[in-house]
Amino acid sequence: MRKLRWLPVLLAIVLLTGSFAFRSDRAYACSCAMPESVEKAKNKSHAVFEGTVTERKEKGGLFTKSSADPVEYRFRVHRVWKGKVASSIKVVSSADEASCGFQFEDGLKYVVFAYTTGDQLEVSLCSRTAKASDASAVIGELEQLGHSSVPPVPQAGEASGKSSLWWIAAITLLAAAIFFLLVMTIRRRKIR
Repeated sequence: MRKLRWLPVLLAIVLLTGSFAFRSDRAYACSCAMPESVEKAKNKSHAVFEGTVTERKEKGGLFTKSSADPVEYRFRVHRVWKGKVASSIKVVSSADEASCGFQFEDGLKYVVFAYTTGDQLEVSLCSRTAKASDASAVIGELEQLGHSSVPPVPQAGEASGKSSLWWIAAITLLAAAIFFLLVMTIRRRKIR
């Protein structure tokens, strides 16, 4: 019975320690300034393109979710106004508007104003990013952006990142199988 007396104290210590371990170290509230002109937004952006959302991947934490958790969006690009943009490109945004995240919808076309942070393109709710239908009808941005180009199409002989990973895995497995067979052959010879 004496051991049970310390159980509430031990439980309280574990709960307090756990709450500090899983607390969020960032808090955000999105507040955007007055919208800039299309020209200023284009100049500040590292990439400006029109594309259709083809994939969405959430990158949240295992035990906690935050509005600032990154979400990756993959686009099939139709037109490019600025930047080195391939025919398929990935951008990242925060998961929620509370953290200035832009929430793209699968299958819809957008005019995207993205900026580089580290090695990835990011999109913010405060950028001029908008659905392509809104950009052309309401804002008139497509005309203001000027001349666009078509993104480069991968050549038929170029391997995509996924297919080259398969080749690497296949070669590694083949090398492991050959090594295993050599070891087994050497062992058999030593036994004789």
